[in-house]
Amino acid sequence: GRELSNQGLVLARELSDHAAESKVLWNLMLLEYYEGQNREQAIAYGEQSLDIVRQFDLQEQMAYTLNDIARAYFVVGKQEQAWAAQRESNDLLRKLGNLSMLTDSLITSAGGHYFSGNFVEAQASAEECVSVSKSIGSMWGQAVALYVLGAIYIENGEIGKSIVALQEALPLAQQVGFAPPVTVRHRLALFCGMFGDLE
Repeated sequence: GRELSNQGLVLARELSDHAAESKVLWNLMLLEYYEGQNREQAIAYGEQSLDIVRQFDLQEQMAYTLNDIARAYFVVGKQEQAWAAQRESNDLLRKLGNLSMLTDSLITSAGGHYFSGNFVEAQASAEECVSVSKSIGSMWGQAVALYVLGAIYIENGEIGKSIVALQEALPLAQQVGFAPPVTVRHRLALFCGMFGDLE
């Protein structure tokens, strides 16, 4: 992926194809982010992509890059930049009517709020994600959002709602191959055990 992206970047620049250049830089950001070896380099690629999309008003790519650079900002502790990118991405995706990507963006928001201890905001984002996912028939979005809600509800002391959310998430996760259906089982087992349902 990196080799092809680097080749694509050279070609895009030779052709002055700004849309392709910004997309390739976004791809490189994702490669660096998900390999986890150089998050600062991921951010550098993402910021280059953003410079281009802002200059040429490439709104769809802007929304994608903002959504993913927010994750990288969160991981390196740049909270203000992460939230600014996340809000702008959410607004753009709503404006563009890209509900599929909005579900992804809402999950990023829910996760960011959850790990910051802002459980009310986390719950609102995750519940909206369930609603939007249902409206477009995205089982993946529902599975992920319900999985996240399982953790959020526990933090709010809503044990029953947590168990129900995880039970709803499990078959969806299995159907769509949400990366770790086993992770949903683990969380469900942990929470049942914590509250005395050992069987």
